[in-house]
Amino acid sequence: MKAPLKLLVLFSAGMVLSSVIHMLHLELHITESPDATLQSIFVAPKWVALTCGTAAVLIGLLFPQVDRIFGVRPQFDQDWANVIRCIVGFCGIAYASAKFSFENNAEMSCFLAAFAIWLWYLSDRTGTGFALGLFVAAIGTAVVQVLVYNGVYSYTKPDFFFVRSWLPCVLFAAGVAFGNLGRQLAV
Repeated sequence: MKAPLKLLVLFSAGMVLSSVIHMLHLELHITESPDATLQSIFVAPKWVALTCGTAAVLIGLLFPQVDRIFGVRPQFDQDWANVIRCIVGFCGIAYASAKFSFENNAEMSCFLAAFAIWLWYLSDRTGTGFALGLFVAAIGTAVVQVLVYNGVYSYTKPDFFFVRSWLPCVLFAAGVAFGNLGRQLAV
């Protein structure tokens, strides 16, 4: 696939999924956004969609490059069915982060961590995929913490340094999903 089309697919997927997830979190009072109303799917501030679209491009381009550098071949035949399953799994994890309620956030974090690792196991199973998923989770959580600390973004009930403790689990799943999309586009 040509490079501009790859970039467009990754950027569009990141923008659309981030807008849907942001709307879901606003609707269920997980996050707060002073300038958002729940009248359309485009409730996310423009910078959220642009940032997530850019992150999707970076993740999607990073995974195949790291695979090439380390000589890693994916455990599965890369096909679109696996990529779609992985993206749907990520959406399910993001939905669960908003919809499920547990006694405490530690239980929620353990539940989501188990499902995020299960998603990696079902769709990737490479050491580089796991390591890059952790990298995405760590960097993404740090970026969101900085945004929340500076008042640009906020959570209704933060419990882990200004954010929700399950955020790294969702970001790990996002890294795996967009990494697999990037791998498929590189074929």
